[in-house]
Amino acid sequence: MLLTVAFFSFDKFDRFNPLLKKETSYAIVKLNTQYYQDLSIYSKQGEKRSYKVSFNGYNPSEQYVKLKHKGTYVEHIEYIIKQSFPSLK
Repeated sequence: MLLTVAFFSFDKFDRFNPLLKKETSYAIVKLNTQYYQDLSIYSKQGEKRSYKVSFNGYNPSEQYVKLKHKGTYVEHIEYIIKQSFPSLK
């Protein structure tokens, strides 16, 4: 039981979790940094997801990110313009 809880609790294992599907979400990141930690993420409908993610970026001058992830495991990020960011609820 403990192994099962550990498997589904750590973000690095979400990548291999067969019960999770890949999703697209959006985040607002801090400027002038490339490491984003414990970020709230939002669905395309602007609804806040029930968990947070951490990931590295590559453009410290951008603030809006579209990300592909599986649970808390972030596979890919793309910086987007504010107009492409969903309206938050």
